[in-house]
Amino acid sequence: MTAGRRQEFQNQLDRETQRKIEGDGTPAPLVGNISMNGSTGDEKLGPLPPASPMDGGFNISGGPIANLASHPQADKMHVQGLIAQVAREQNIDHSLLRAVVEAESDYNQDEVSKTGAMGLMQLMPDTAKTLGVVDPFNPYENLTGGAKYLSQMMKRYNGNTEMALAAYNAGPTRVDQAKGIPNIPETQNYVNRIMTQLGKR
Repeated sequence: MTAGRRQEFQNQLDRETQRKIEGDGTPAPLVGNISMNGSTGDEKLGPLPPASPMDGGFNISGGPIANLASHPQADKMHVQGLIAQVAREQNIDHSLLRAVVEAESDYNQDEVSKTGAMGLMQLMPDTAKTLGVVDPFNPYENLTGGAKYLSQMMKRYNGNTEMALAAYNAGPTRVDQAKGIPNIPETQNYVNRIMTQLGKR
């Protein structure tokens, strides 16, 4: 990603933050790879290059978000250790959390989708803020926020892993409207891939 593209992405974050501050009723983006207009985020922008710190946004407590400085790229073994730690802390199945990381970002902490989803578990900006994630490119913060959201979806759908995964990918509104896994090929493939990996297919 070029410095110009990174600045464009930061400008988008700033605009979303300003809309939130002004309370214009703009719907919050979802977690995962489905945008509000139904397009998928299959096209990845790739890792973010080192750049100067970026300002903007508010965290869940209303304070300013910290600068989103680049972090050293964590190797796969380190990320797997963090996954195990976060799974214990958030009381979520370790294998499920690892499978979601692999499906969302393949362990790339700097991954940014075409729709703006960020980090290991591909959190959208507003969702990250709601979950208290200050720096979505920090592996531990991103995993913690994503695990919290996945846990919320598991509780919402009474432990139904397929429904929770569909909601993580496409948003709970679409799952509720469909009364099941939405008829969205990307979401159906996502659920099938993870359930197969977990040995539940």
